[in-house]
Amino acid sequence: MAAVCALAVAIATVVLSAASAAAADTTYYVSAAGDDGNAGTSAEQPWRTLDKVNSTSFGAGDKILLRSGDTWTGQLWPKGSGSVGSPITIDSYGTGVKPRIVGAGLVAEAVRLFNQEYWEIRNLDVSNTAPSTSTPGENLGGFRGIGVHSGSLRSIHR
Repeated sequence: MAAVCALAVAIATVVLSAASAAAADTTYYVSAAGDDGNAGTSAEQPWRTLDKVNSTSFGAGDKILLRSGDTWTGQLWPKGSGSVGSPITIDSYGTGVKPRIVGAGLVAEAVRLFNQEYWEIRNLDVSNTAPSTSTPGENLGGFRGIGVHSGSLRSIHR
């Protein structure tokens, strides 16, 4: 019985720690020259891939900054929701042209939010065109740059 109680306390501690981390207003950096093994919390040690961003659940006040001049092909679908007065922000850092998210017709939406609230998306160059190998007149599908899907939307800004 003591082992079960100790396990319950350990689980509660982990849950409380995770909740505290979500409210930390953390800034994450992403660069095509980064490394997904990095912490991603400084411009000197950024993450590299959209997969790393997509596998992370962000919390209120967090910022995801993509390096200006860099390009990623595929889908940006970060997880989590912000809160009133404390949205999650996707933006750029550095100088030069806006960071590019290129769906290239490989995904329905180059940037996707699904049942998520309180997001701001700024200073990105987002595109999603049909592949060049498409046959003229072929049903090319519904490619979108940014897709927002939710039962109830609150404070999604671009």
